[in-house]
Amino acid sequence: MKYFFILTLISTALYAQSDSSLQSACAQEGFACGSCEEPLQSGFNDILNGITEQDLSSDHWGNLKDEIEDEGANIQFKNPMPSYESVLEDIVDLMRSNTPGGNLNYVVIGESESLQQTSIKDGKMNPRVMLKSPNSELMVTFSTDPTLPGYNSIEVMRWNGKLARYEFQEINFGDQNEPPHIDLSGKKCAECHKSPSMRPNWDTYRAWAGVVPSRDDMLEMDYDENAEEFKEPMQPDGRAYLSFLDQVAAAKDNPTDPRSQRLAMLDIPFDEEEQMESYLEDFRNQNGREPTNQEKVSLIKQRVEEDGFYRIRHHPDYTNSDDTRRNFDDKTAEAAGPSQFAFDQMLAQNMCRITQTLKDNPDFEKFKYGLVSMMKCGTANTFESAEQVLPESFLQRAVSYQATTQGSTMTEIEPDIRSSLSSDNSPKKMYDLLLEDTNRSHARANGFKHDRHGNLLQKYLTGVEGIDETNASEQARYYSQDVFTPQQRRYNAGLEYHAIGDPRGVAGVDENAAERIANLRLFLEPFDVNVEHWSMVNGRDTAYNSYSFSDQFPLLEEEKLFNDIYEEVRQELKQSGQKVDVCKELARRSLAALEQEDPIINPEEERNGYLDQLCLNVQAIPSDQDVGGMINMGQDLQLNVLNEQARSMMQACITCHRNGPFPPKFEGLANFIDNNDAGEFIEFLNSDNGDQKYIDRFMDKLAVHGPTVMGGAMPPMDWEDNDKFAQDFGVDPLNIQNERRRMLGLYLYALSKSENEDIDIRNMCSTNRQGRTSTNNQERTTVNEVEGSTGSDAVEN
Repeated sequence: MKYFFILTLISTALYAQSDSSLQSACAQEGFACGSCEEPLQSGFNDILNGITEQDLSSDHWGNLKDEIEDEGANIQFKNPMPSYESVLEDIVDLMRSNTPGGNLNYVVIGESESLQQTSIKDGKMNPRVMLKSPNSELMVTFSTDPTLPGYNSIEVMRWNGKLARYEFQEINFGDQNEPPHIDLSGKKCAECHKSPSMRPNWDTYRAWAGVVPSRDDMLEMDYDENAEEFKEPMQPDGRAYLSFLDQVAAAKDNPTDPRSQRLAMLDIPFDEEEQMESYLEDFRNQNGREPTNQEKVSLIKQRVEEDGFYRIRHHPDYTNSDDTRRNFDDKTAEAAGPSQFAFDQMLAQNMCRITQTLKDNPDFEKFKYGLVSMMKCGTANTFESAEQVLPESFLQRAVSYQATTQGSTMTEIEPDIRSSLSSDNSPKKMYDLLLEDTNRSHARANGFKHDRHGNLLQKYLTGVEGIDETNASEQARYYSQDVFTPQQRRYNAGLEYHAIGDPRGVAGVDENAAERIANLRLFLEPFDVNVEHWSMVNGRDTAYNSYSFSDQFPLLEEEKLFNDIYEEVRQELKQSGQKVDVCKELARRSLAALEQEDPIINPEEERNGYLDQLCLNVQAIPSDQDVGGMINMGQDLQLNVLNEQARSMMQACITCHRNGPFPPKFEGLANFIDNNDAGEFIEFLNSDNGDQKYIDRFMDKLAVHGPTVMGGAMPPMDWEDNDKFAQDFGVDPLNIQNERRRMLGLYLYALSKSENEDIDIRNMCSTNRQGRTSTNNQERTTVNEVEGSTGSDAVEN
């Protein structure tokens, strides 16, 4: 085997960074974040407007979701309805017209966890295909197996830099027997993309499990680490990609059925300007003509076998220093591929989204100086450094917050440890637990990657190559967890294809900011900042939130918001004639702000506020009652509605838990549902189930304590009346299933604490209220105390 490269392993993967916020190159006046592809987005809206009955024009495409009725959940097609293939072709043409050279970037997803399902059968891989705009601000996906759900839909993710959010949309041509419609609301995407903080699902740097090929768009031979040379065979995800290109080539040569029409719209990623230049020249000399699509695939395979690798090209690439040939922050390796660019660009968007949510937090003025100090001065690097900007009084309140919420965001820490947290714990102990949870989160993310990629390879090796189960299983394990792949660089061409090598399959790069993340969690979570909503990593359970960033978290520290505040303080010091020590001044301001009385959200108050919202929203107080009887009548009606709705929701439980022994029988539930007699059911809720009471298990499974640690959430399927419930009771329609789970959990908790079935349920809706505003245009109230919901038994929200 020819040896064409010098092996260079770099221990750290961070590359040169200039502006990960998309602000310098793509800033728009009045936009929260940078947005480079506004003409493309407007063009996509023109496509939508052209196929619908409804007028979808707007001053800015990103305002449309908020301007149309019901956020555009059921927009009708024009009559006659256009075909799927004609709409997809218009989208492909739009992508090409907004890409230098008229090229098309796409990513092949062989193992999808989306509504668009994938398969490997009949000797073929049927992937999900993601069309990618040059700056990843428009992603459009379609599937290729006509027998599976998702085949008759086009899914869309759009970066809205004006509002610092992602827009999720669907063009549904009757998929899964739904009436054809267009949905701009994103409701169907909400659970997988983690409402209420919706974002892409993408693995940590630098391998994307389920994507084909998985490691930086590289088709690679196996590699002998000891001999430092390539060897047979080509790695299986590279073979899988070439097998898909064979299908694309056949479709382009003979587009007969609808699936072929879709594949025929794709390109063969043949890099004739660089990687395939000599191969193309040889072919022309030997054959006197240009290669066919199928011959291009064969030439790519030949190059991999002779040269060791082939990098799928992205357009535009990053081979020149001209500003028009760069990606968003100069960070990606030269000649990077589409999945690598997708990661880097979505990461930049997501980082800007995070800073906007921080800026929008009502307590931002209280924590901004401490936050900027942690980001710009290194005071988050260790717990001891964080103590420089967090006063002891605040640290004690932060401990109380974690104790009161029983560490609800520590999803990797054992439940018995979390349940034992108390206000007597030291700040350092709480930090150590958050640090352990953060490190475990990254390990779990790698476990997800191993499982997903191993599953893909197993199915490919058995379903396409016909390898027996035992050998396929071992190969899948090796290539997902153990394979060594080096950095690829061509010094003679001046091109770098990798920033680093990778000795662990798709594991990727180690986490390098766990301490910083743990300190930020300790600091920000009491302000109702959901650090768990920052990472793009997705897990098996859609309720799962990760803290995984590999070595990419430092990009957040370069965000414009933090730089602006740092510079503002520097200028103020300079103008005042003081010694310019910005970090010292940030620490002083942070200590002063956090020493104020009650600077953080009281978790008890938040929970009780949720109970207020629940009680106020379920039933309006009758207007025909006199003032004296109004409150009691209103409470009675609220109780009736709460009981009725809780019993209705529990119908989903009785279908499986009526008789036992497995799943276990819920004693008294049937009588509670049928007759509103709760006595036996209350006894059952307070009975022991191993080391837990049943009510505690219910609270975990209903996610009142945060993401469930008890397996799948309860109930496992959506309630059929979710949309109606959301409309009737003013619950967030994008997160209706989880909202109802929490609502039911709060109700059952109050019920379990009752000496009879009325007392604590009534107390739940009879609180002392003072001045907080409520959602749904009702006045939300401040709650000083809720009887039966204080201390260590407080209801979790």
